[in-house]
Amino acid sequence: MLDIERLRELQAKATPGPLVLATSNSWRRIVSAHRSIEVCVPCTQPDGHPDLYFPNGGPDGPDVTLLLEAWNALAALLDEIDALRAELQARQWRPIETAPKDGTEILAWRDDCGQFIASYTSPSAFPLTQAELDQTDEETLFAEDWFTQWPQALRLEGSECPTAWMPLPPAPPQGETQ
Repeated sequence: MLDIERLRELQAKATPGPLVLATSNSWRRIVSAHRSIEVCVPCTQPDGHPDLYFPNGGPDGPDVTLLLEAWNALAALLDEIDALRAELQARQWRPIETAPKDGTEILAWRDDCGQFIASYTSPSAFPLTQAELDQTDEETLFAEDWFTQWPQALRLEGSECPTAWMPLPPAPPQGETQ
């Protein structure tokens, strides 16, 4: 699980961005684009070895910590963005021609009445009394069409049929419905 709060805390302590790569002479360094505050600059250690210098707290400071933790969290952040985009896409109205026709209940739309629950099925999918069965011929009983179940199973015909749909939202987690 991503610790977004930790990343926000680190960002608040770090040098304000956006960050850019700057060049002067033969040295490249990372600086804040707004104020040209140095974040990471090359240096030479007293023993002659090249190194990096981090003015805001050194190698354990907030800039380095944020850079490393943000880099390491990037794959999970991108996965989360993809999942949220997919969820958002799933909650968009779609043409009714693309709706499932296997009896799945959907959130349906019609301009004259707004949203309602419907499914593409046949009367045989609903509980029928013996009297209703006796009054219904077999062709009608198994003919598939759009139905709504409220206040009772009702076949939708012509202009009563939905024009758009989306999947029903998931049920709330247990304990959150009180």
